[in-house]
Amino acid sequence: MAHSRDDLHQIKTQSSAISHHLVDFMLKEDRIQLKCIYSHDKLMRGLLAKNKGFKDAILTLETCCKDLKLKHQQEIEGRVKTLDISHQQLYAEYQNSCSRLMVDDIKWGKIAVLLFFTSVLAKRLYEENKTPLIDSIVGWQTTFLHNFTQWILEHGGWGAIKGAVSIDASEKAKERTENQRAENRHPTRWLTCTVAAISLGVALVGALTFK
Repeated sequence: MAHSRDDLHQIKTQSSAISHHLVDFMLKEDRIQLKCIYSHDKLMRGLLAKNKGFKDAILTLETCCKDLKLKHQQEIEGRVKTLDISHQQLYAEYQNSCSRLMVDDIKWGKIAVLLFFTSVLAKRLYEENKTPLIDSIVGWQTTFLHNFTQWILEHGGWGAIKGAVSIDASEKAKERTENQRAENRHPTRWLTCTVAAISLGVALVGALTFK
């Protein structure tokens, strides 16, 4: 299905705002407030005022990332610390991780994991006095999201994430994530987001429920 140039531009604009906002939001969850991240406050206010679906997407992604932080931050941070974050290697490490996450297909849950992963990496850069590089990884993430523009449009726009993914913290959900056969029988309903998917190990980082 062909989409208009305006539709494509709108999704790219929203993707840019989401990319910056989620990293900034998760850093603030750790009481880290940086001026190096380009301010998208005015853009965010405009988008939130004009588009309820975009607001739903922001709230859903914030909830997803906070849930991942609550349950799996320690294991993810442990693996992020093994990445080479030198100026020469950071881009290759980041691109390789993101490409591995999306190797088979695109899912809303994978996009949420991508945003969380980037925020954890940003926190490490801050802690190791490499703050200027945070803008770089946010820019790379934005470019990566722009590559999904067509997919996002075909799946209802950013607002569709609210109806597509929700965090299920129940014990049954945990059991499902440990039962690969059960997940394979319901491929459109369940996605197990693994740290391995972004080259961070084999531990589960969450069960995201798909309708």
